[in-house]
Amino acid sequence: MVYLVTSYLLWLLYTFFEGVREANSKHFKSSSNTLVEIKSPIIYWLQRILILLIINIHLIYHVTMIWTILSLLSMVLIFPYLHSGTYFVIRHKLNPDTFIKGACEDCINNEERPSMYLDCKIRTKLALISIIIQLSIFFIK
Repeated sequence: MVYLVTSYLLWLLYTFFEGVREANSKHFKSSSNTLVEIKSPIIYWLQRILILLIINIHLIYHVTMIWTILSLLSMVLIFPYLHSGTYFVIRHKLNPDTFIKGACEDCINNEERPSMYLDCKIRTKLALISIIIQLSIFFIK
């Protein structure tokens, strides 16, 4: 049980700080006059998958495979909500003229897609499903 809680909390912290890092990176990249465009979404996604695997690899040894898979699914579902929400809030704090709705912003610009494009309602529903999965894992286990 401790392993499941620890893994989930580590993932939430990573997701939050990844949103902060990406918001600062995009803000300062867009405010500078450089013409260099770095195609980094593939690198970001590979990094996220690697971190997700590292966080969950120990679960295979401590809990059953079904709990590991459910925990992994839950972490994937909460990522867009926490990451995108953090991204939009930080970008709004850095530049009040952008992302006025804050965490519930729906980004339609390809350049500003922080994790994946999902509108606020879908991100919220996925986060609720994630929390329900985690709570069911904790209470059933």
